[in-house]
Amino acid sequence: MESKVVSFLFLVILITISFSSSAVDVTPPSDLKIYEVSPFPYPKTDMEYICIYNPSNLEIELSEYSITDFEGRLNLVGTIKPQEKIYIAENISSFERFMGFSPHYTFSSLKMVGKFSLRNLGDEVALIRRDKLVDLVVYGNSDYHGNGWSGKGIPLTQGHIVRRKSLEDTDTPMDWSNYHVIGQSDLQRSKFKVKMEIFPYPDEWKEVLRFVKRARKEIEIEAYTLWSDKFANLLISKIREGVRVKILLEGHPVGGIPQQEKYWVHKIWKNGGEIRFMINDPPNGSFDRYVYLHSKLIIRDSSHVLISTENFGESSLRVCGNRGYGVIIQNENFACYMENMFLNDWKNLQDIREYRGEFSDVQYHPHNTFEFRSKVFRSINLTAEILPVIAPDFSLEAFYEFVSSQNNLEVEAPYIGEEIWKRIENKTTMVLVAHRNLAELGNFTLFDGNAHRILSLHAKLIVGDSAVLVGSMNFNLFSMKNNREVSLIIKSKALVNYFRRILKYDLENEKPEAVMHITKVSKGIILNFSRSIGHILRCRVYVDGKLVYEGENLTIFLHFSGRHLIWGEVVDDAGRVDSVETNIDLRKEEKKMLFDYRILLLLIVLALFFYKIWKNHG
Repeated sequence: MESKVVSFLFLVILITISFSSSAVDVTPPSDLKIYEVSPFPYPKTDMEYICIYNPSNLEIELSEYSITDFEGRLNLVGTIKPQEKIYIAENISSFERFMGFSPHYTFSSLKMVGKFSLRNLGDEVALIRRDKLVDLVVYGNSDYHGNGWSGKGIPLTQGHIVRRKSLEDTDTPMDWSNYHVIGQSDLQRSKFKVKMEIFPYPDEWKEVLRFVKRARKEIEIEAYTLWSDKFANLLISKIREGVRVKILLEGHPVGGIPQQEKYWVHKIWKNGGEIRFMINDPPNGSFDRYVYLHSKLIIRDSSHVLISTENFGESSLRVCGNRGYGVIIQNENFACYMENMFLNDWKNLQDIREYRGEFSDVQYHPHNTFEFRSKVFRSINLTAEILPVIAPDFSLEAFYEFVSSQNNLEVEAPYIGEEIWKRIENKTTMVLVAHRNLAELGNFTLFDGNAHRILSLHAKLIVGDSAVLVGSMNFNLFSMKNNREVSLIIKSKALVNYFRRILKYDLENEKPEAVMHITKVSKGIILNFSRSIGHILRCRVYVDGKLVYEGENLTIFLHFSGRHLIWGEVVDDAGRVDSVETNIDLRKEEKKMLFDYRILLLLIVLALFFYKIWKNHG
């Protein structure tokens, strides 16, 4: 790299030629800002660009401005409206493939003085107005030491951009993020006062189906996976009713796309559903915007939104599925906010592949599972203020602010990243996890779903003093910086108390032990649960899947005959459940009784016959 002393002298010469002989000053912070820079694009993509932002309430003439790397200069033209961003790109067609819209200018469309080209490994981008340095960003291994910057260059890897965090300007790397990649959305933080329903999986898993059933015009789904028979069949029925269904899925989930998902994707598509995958295929020029499309949301009729910790698969949409949570929000402004995100992800960019029947030969045979589990918790309805947490747009900042605002934290999640644990450790009084991922993790409990007939822990929940954080976002830096995630901060003391009751229940790993003693009697059986272990409050009895008794009496008479599956459940004083099942076949008893009766009659007849013979010949 050429000496930056020489480069800085070149800048002074450029300014002297263009404007005046006065020295370079730093303009007041109310002027335009460099907002984004893409200096190190993916190979052979020509995706260098610069974004300028007007934070003021005035339209600004651009003819006084130029952009320089201290080796060349681009003279700007036109105007920039209040709160507007303008993009200056290296190549218009590449920009459209990655961004989905056209740049305002290209490098070649502007007057260039010298050679303007951003070095991959390190350089500077400066915004100049007349003889003043308006804004500056330094990245990589640049050794710049002039006005407008303090510290080293911002570290940057290929495909990533530098993006301004806020309008506060300290002229240091702290003003910038470097983990966003080319093409990612830039949603701004917002808050909403909304009506909502919060429900737990698996207790109220059917709320997902009820939510979809109410659609009248359109269903928009963004999810990591989709492989539930019931959910997919419901979508097909809605399509046949005339509802438009759009589904965006992760193209490379861990372990690959399940065969069940391939089957249903093809069937939904064949019935008229629109399905796209977000993929990563660098050899063929596709670079995904997010490492994983991990969000789990449904938008219904542009007015209602369901945000979930759970995927729309068989592991969650079932009676004994995962522990997780869903939030249904009724608010058109919030629905519009989320729809903007969905449509940004949905647009047909270089990392999107429309499904065109590729899974037509996949074989799968849907089947019904027979499970028993009683509801322990119901959904709760309330009105509260929510703050969406969108990753990677602003998830880190929102997460850290949430943690700072709470004095006590309780966590329920599959795992916690080491960096995040260091942030929350001092405030955390309870941790319930599915994986023991940190040896130094102190006050934590491993989730045992067997105690409650729950498949696994898949929730991503933090309960604070006055608010909760819940959604798809895992609690590690990888998820927050790389994935598309949607979570919510919900400010509600009532909801805090609601979740604390569920956490207390989930922490209890001990469970009752069901003992069902069966006595066969005339015309039926007697079931006795009184020998069950634990503080048993009530029991339930199912015959062939149908509930026939629920109550506090632990001895029950059932009047029936034939062969049946008997399923008994006992519930203790903490709501924990255990069950026992057996097959009862009374047909054998009936046949046995019938056989004995006939023998008796035969013996009587024979006795009478021989008695007559004896008497006649006596």
